[in-house]
Amino acid sequence: MSHSRYAIIPARAIDDRAMPETALMVLLVLGTYVNNEGWVNIDSQDYAAQLHVSIGDIEDSITYLEQHNYIKFDGKIGEIAFCRIVMDVPLRCSGVEEAS
Repeated sequence: MSHSRYAIIPARAIDDRAMPETALMVLLVLGTYVNNEGWVNIDSQDYAAQLHVSIGDIEDSITYLEQHNYIKFDGKIGEIAFCRIVMDVPLRCSGVEEAS
């Protein structure tokens, strides 16, 4: 279990009504382990034990979080995958064309 006092996650997760509850819990757990540069390693087995869910539930949640731009994988060292929590996403303003 993390001994952190805070879980730093993107505030937009609060309004994501489509996010499964387990995915939100995984994002919160990731937010307790993230370092000052935003990096966290994925340990499905530890997270599953901490949240009392299956490893499959953790993996499904990780997939959701990646597909919805809450986390971004940046590499692997051996069997350990590292990702960053995406705090800011590009905003699209109506009426503004993207630069080409």
